[in-house]
Amino acid sequence: MRRVLSLLLLVMWPAVAPATPLHAPHRVEDPAYGQILYDYFQQQYFAALTTTLVALDSNALPTQRDRARVMLGVLYIAYDMPQDAEVLFDALLTEDIDPSLSTRIWIHLAELYYRRARPAQALALLDQRVTQVPDDLREHYHALRTRILMRLGRYDETLAALAQLDAGSRLNAYLKYNLAVSRINAGQGEAGLLSLRELTALPPGDAEINAIKDRALLALGVHHLRQGEPQQAAYYMGFARLDGPYAELSLLLHARAALDQGAPARALGSLQQLVARPMQYEPVQEGALLLPGVYEDLGDYAAAEQGYRNAIEGYTAHYRYLGTLSEQIRAGDWFTELLGEVPWSTAMDPLPPLVPERADSFVSFRALFASHAFHSAWRNYHELLRQRRLLTRWRAALPAMEQLLAAHETRHQERVPQAHALLAEVDAARLDQQLQHLFERLDAAVLDNDWRALGDEQETRLLAALTEARALAEKWGDRVRPNVREKLAFYEGLLAWDLQDDQVPRQWQHRKVLNEAQRLLQDTDALRGRVARAATDDSGRLAQWRSALTDLTQAVDELDARGEQLMQRQQAAIETLALEWIARERPRLNGLAAQAWMALSDVQARAAR
Repeated sequence: MRRVLSLLLLVMWPAVAPATPLHAPHRVEDPAYGQILYDYFQQQYFAALTTTLVALDSNALPTQRDRARVMLGVLYIAYDMPQDAEVLFDALLTEDIDPSLSTRIWIHLAELYYRRARPAQALALLDQRVTQVPDDLREHYHALRTRILMRLGRYDETLAALAQLDAGSRLNAYLKYNLAVSRINAGQGEAGLLSLRELTALPPGDAEINAIKDRALLALGVHHLRQGEPQQAAYYMGFARLDGPYAELSLLLHARAALDQGAPARALGSLQQLVARPMQYEPVQEGALLLPGVYEDLGDYAAAEQGYRNAIEGYTAHYRYLGTLSEQIRAGDWFTELLGEVPWSTAMDPLPPLVPERADSFVSFRALFASHAFHSAWRNYHELLRQRRLLTRWRAALPAMEQLLAAHETRHQERVPQAHALLAEVDAARLDQQLQHLFERLDAAVLDNDWRALGDEQETRLLAALTEARALAEKWGDRVRPNVREKLAFYEGLLAWDLQDDQVPRQWQHRKVLNEAQRLLQDTDALRGRVARAATDDSGRLAQWRSALTDLTQAVDELDARGEQLMQRQQAAIETLALEWIARERPRLNGLAAQAWMALSDVQARAAR
């Protein structure tokens, strides 16, 4: 008994064209813009986005601000922020900017409209606003125009736009496949089949080119099966690879084509190869139910009965495995296994590669791991993880800042009393009054021509000693010998001669010393003010630093908590995708098992008869 293969329609899903760079290297004038371009061309788009925002906010782009804003809009599009991108582009187009930048903005804005399901408006922008396409955007422009025309169903114009791309490029192959499937679904089967045949004739290339060729073969097979042309379907399935990503589906289609030709013996080999593969693959599950029917058609009822039992056993085991897997997903163990040990990285490094093969569920979730929704959540999770690790480093530095601030506070508390004591000691010395007195003495000495007041310390001490000796000599009268009196008079006259000989320079020198002392006293007054202000202002500044540090700690904690919530949200999104897939798969397995039980009872009854 032959079964209907609902899985055949899966190969008609259109492929998704890979993203292309939207900027080419050009002259860099602002260093900050060079950093943005470096991040962008390293495909570190999150780093480029944050760097651009910081540079724009800090006015670090005096000459290339408009280019950076265009780049920011492109990054908004890449991160599914269409409203932000549209607002930014609209604002740029109202300003007086470089015409070459205007052309780029129109192209990016058209892409934005296309992504927001406004293809007619997108095409109008390209046709009316873009008169000369920049060289580095030529491929992107024609690819975008091809997708827009395809969405509008204007297939002849789509072919003309597609012809502008390199015929051997992966982008051309993706778009040609999408165009072929669209034309087939739109009722233009012959034109679509022609494009698919051209794809199958491509020379062997990299993994993507080979996968597109396999997919074109599958689309041709499905089409001919739908049209009741199993010979043509079998012909194309004969070229399919048995080690590619669509190998299981190719085996299933090959077997179905043989059965539709009434040749179960030819289908037997393909189905036997198919059911030898893991039961997690949906084509294998379909084949496990189809193979016993082939045995039955060939008259081997024992093999048919055993085949149905094997299918039931496989369905049951896989159903139970999916139940266990659901529990692991809900407990978080599955995500932990999938995540593995994430190495430390920064925004300058590429994202850690996804290695789902290390998870036991890889075969079951092969299609899920290849989906855009999964990769978006996976990328967002890792970028959030980077930010949280950066916050962790900042938090680790906060205790050191706390200690530094505490040391400043302690030193301030120690130095302020010392400074006040020193100021009190200076005030008690009344240095300003003493200096004023010295100025008055000097002025009086100059006015009275008092040469005695101009001697240095040694001369003053010697003059005092001579004065005291003369007083004693006068007191002793005739008891002092005449030669002693003469010596005293001689020494006193000699000292007076020395003091009077350079009296004017001595006056200048004394005044210079007093002026210097006055300047130092003024500096002391300035220092007194600084100490007084430090005693009060530093306390306020330290309090401000303490408050700022407290606010910073709170902000880091809040950001970390928010980052944790966002990471949990991305993890939940990934786990939800997996649980939804299991929720769809388990009822289908139950249905297949029920069909197998019914077929088993039929074959047993038939064998008994």
